[in-house]
Amino acid sequence: MSLNIYMIFFKILGFPLKIFLQLRKSIICNQDNQFRYNEHLSRVIIKYFDLSDTQKKSLIYNLFLVLDQTSDRRETLENIFKSDQYKTVLIDGTLSALEQFNKNAIDSNTQNNFNFFGKENDLTRDKWVKKTLSSLRSGIRILDAGAGEKRYQKYCEHLNYVSQDNVEYTGTGNEGLHVKDWNYGKIDIVSDILNIPESDGSFDAVICTEVLEHIPNPVAVFDEFSRLLVSGGTLIMTAPFCSLTHFAPYYYCNGFSKYFYEHHLTRCKFQLCEISYNGTYLEYLAQELYRLEQVAKEYHGDELSDLSVELRDALVKNIYKYSLNTTKSHELLCFGLHIIAKKI
Repeated sequence: MSLNIYMIFFKILGFPLKIFLQLRKSIICNQDNQFRYNEHLSRVIIKYFDLSDTQKKSLIYNLFLVLDQTSDRRETLENIFKSDQYKTVLIDGTLSALEQFNKNAIDSNTQNNFNFFGKENDLTRDKWVKKTLSSLRSGIRILDAGAGEKRYQKYCEHLNYVSQDNVEYTGTGNEGLHVKDWNYGKIDIVSDILNIPESDGSFDAVICTEVLEHIPNPVAVFDEFSRLLVSGGTLIMTAPFCSLTHFAPYYYCNGFSKYFYEHHLTRCKFQLCEISYNGTYLEYLAQELYRLEQVAKEYHGDELSDLSVELRDALVKNIYKYSLNTTKSHELLCFGLHIIAKKI
């Protein structure tokens, strides 16, 4: 199609000049490849309009219908626009989409929060652990059960810190997610977590973070912690509510609900002091949508197309907007639970 025809098209719809220039570039570069042309056009439209708008979907559908009818570059948009049906749907759809986009646009005050949306699983847990450990009385003896790389030892400088692990994981495996580089360093007690060679009541506190899912019999660990803690001792735990396969073959459960803790901690003579949630249903969805590129590459041998990335980002943006008004979706799904309990 000629440049003049596109100028008419954009004048009628009131599109910004930058969108026109991108569309013109797509046609010049891809006029012999209709699929790539349509994909590029879709990306441009998706970039500037809100996917949730129903009329915008009609806009895209009808726009492609127009393009299909003029793919031979012989029909002109002047003829197409003689049809009131196309003209009405395209113009109304465009104006409605622009109105909806402006209404839902993320303002500068919330943009920073959006940048971290779905990406704060580890950060939120680290902050909670740091705050909880800092509240413990100086000088008490604490066991880091399943310490791994002793991630939280730096928050225990005011405590008598003892690490424990079975030191079997190497950082690699044939299935699931792995960290590749893994270094235990010096572990104080190398043993099975269900049979730690320490006397009864030898610790004032026990911390066990992101370990339960890697224990074949996770229920039994509460009995061992109860044995090791003094009366009134503090148990600090985190574990996933839902997780993907990781650290295989040492992966036996994908998560634990609050009812799991309420039942088994009570049975082992613990009093629950705190159950808090890390993340929400919507944050979890965003986390996994961001993981799409990794999964596509590692499990399907392909990379996401630019269009797929644009669609993903647009969906995450809309999910974030919903998250601003949600209060209880964590009860359906979240990253994990944070637990504080006292030995009775």
